[in-house]
Amino acid sequence: VKYLIIFYWLQGQGGWSVTYSPSQICAIKGSTVELKCTYPPKINDTVIVVQNIQWFTKGTNAAPVNLRKDQNYAGRVEYRNGCTVRIRDIRETDSAVYKISLKTNYHQGSYTAVPGVSLSVSVLPLTTNSFNVVEGSSVTLVCNSDANPPATYKWYKEDEPDPCSKESKLVFKSVQSSDSGKYSCKAENVLNMTSEDIILDVEYAPRLPVVSLVPSGDIVEGMSLTLTCSSDANPVANYSWFKENEKWPQYSRQNFTIADIGQQHSGLYHCEAHNRRGSLKSSIHFTVAESKLNKAPCSLQHSELKLYFFEVGFCLEIMSASHKISDKGVTTIIRIDVKQPKTTCRELQKDLE
Repeated sequence: VKYLIIFYWLQGQGGWSVTYSPSQICAIKGSTVELKCTYPPKINDTVIVVQNIQWFTKGTNAAPVNLRKDQNYAGRVEYRNGCTVRIRDIRETDSAVYKISLKTNYHQGSYTAVPGVSLSVSVLPLTTNSFNVVEGSSVTLVCNSDANPPATYKWYKEDEPDPCSKESKLVFKSVQSSDSGKYSCKAENVLNMTSEDIILDVEYAPRLPVVSLVPSGDIVEGMSLTLTCSSDANPVANYSWFKENEKWPQYSRQNFTIADIGQQHSGLYHCEAHNRRGSLKSSIHFTVAESKLNKAPCSLQHSELKLYFFEVGFCLEIMSASHKISDKGVTTIIRIDVKQPKTTCRELQKDLE
């Protein structure tokens, strides 16, 4: 806290005088200030004995409200030697003109020294420095403060009640990811306490990625399959999916989905997690089984018609053999009337003949 020091001298009747030093104070919110004054120890061979002192901002010169009795200052005001008063934990609402009222043995008089001390309180903009360091490196945080008497120092990590250092330096011989966080350096002497924050961001390469399949279990052609990959990293990792023996990635996202999967998708897949600090891979293998729904237990030829017997116990549909039949279905379907269900293809063949 820096003060703009202006001395003010008041000459009263009969040689009485009071000097405020300083008469204007600029203070930072949360700091501690002292308001001081001096008066002559002796006037006209009379040794001055102060019987009562009151610092005040409210009331009148004739009827002041003592700071000690003002609820806005409860627990923060301390009268010290002479006519000095100390106010701790300064608030914005403390901005005011402070006067002192003295009752002495000199003519049994009470004197209020004007114009008083003008206190202005401002809020110091919060500035938090952030530093990026690499895991395993040596890091030293240093705190310095210009103070008289010299300041003592303590380093705290956010949300931890005990200091991690009682020196001006906080040393990490081999900084780890767990050391990331917000740190505060507090500098303190008998007059004031101030602090400054710093954010330590420890960067590291991706840890071993964890890969999985969704859904898990047997994989059958025609279903949708998602390959997932996750890795702890700072900065956050990017991901690439490679299939075995392929140079270029098939997908560059964390999750890789294959819709309507086929047997050609079977094989070994690699997930690579990478950031500016490094990269690491994990692999997963799966096999796609043929769907039972695509199997035909028997087929019959009748002229240009091919009959497929599906697993329903009897034949209901015939498919044109003159068209190419894909694995997704039949291009042409011809329905025939079957009065009685046929349990075998041979019985249906007789009907077709």
